[in-house]
Amino acid sequence: MTDSCPNCDAILQGRYCHACGQRRIEPEERRLSWFFSQLVEAFTMADRRFLGSIARLMFKPGSLDRDWLEGRRRRNLAPLSLFLIANLVYFFYPPLTDFNLSLADQAAHQPYSAIVERLVSARLEARGLDFEVYALQYQAKANDIAKLLVILHAPLLALVLLALHARRYPYFVEHLMVSLHFWAFTLFMIMFLPWVLAVLVSVAGMGSQGFLQLALLAVVGCYAWRQMTVAYVQPGWLALAKLPLFLLGLVLAHFTYRAAQFLLAFLLS
Repeated sequence: MTDSCPNCDAILQGRYCHACGQRRIEPEERRLSWFFSQLVEAFTMADRRFLGSIARLMFKPGSLDRDWLEGRRRRNLAPLSLFLIANLVYFFYPPLTDFNLSLADQAAHQPYSAIVERLVSARLEARGLDFEVYALQYQAKANDIAKLLVILHAPLLALVLLALHARRYPYFVEHLMVSLHFWAFTLFMIMFLPWVLAVLVSVAGMGSQGFLQLALLAVVGCYAWRQMTVAYVQPGWLALAKLPLFLLGLVLAHFTYRAAQFLLAFLLS
């Protein structure tokens, strides 16, 4: 008797239906032993993909990007998944000042601070509040918004990557995937680099907020150079020549993020 596909009733000519792609159900798939074998396979496959993707993200800059751009995607976690994992860990991390500025910093030390000062002054006058009281209300909203809004960096930096590599890679999404990998790495470094530097502080006496920022910038800059070299298959000297423009775009993206964070926290507080 000829078997038919349980999904579309087409006559099966092999293990997979030629009409809809449904796989033939084998008798052993109804046994409990098959279920446990599938469970073990699912966990080990997920574990290998997760650990392998994290290791390549951190220690082989650009290799995940190269795989994605060339269509080798099944063996790796998707760029968005890696970013969301990093963002999830960051969500439970103590607030970091560079991503979560106080209202005083927003009103005094940013390129747009004059606008912030006018908006806040009008708000204080309308509500009859002191600056310190309103700053606490603002910060309560800003803490959560800062961590949720980090993803805004990715499309902003992707525009910079597109401008630098548009001739060979003309599609925005290609650069968005590269940007997601870059920001996933950066978030992990922001969280874990202070712990590494703490050893240097205790051993060599090196330690300050300025030193930490310089160290992070150096690590991120080296990573970006190597990532662009490998991901876009270009000579190292060419990626190095593009690095200042990349870093300038990185700074502009970060200031745009800060402005968006202030605006949302201001509207919600």
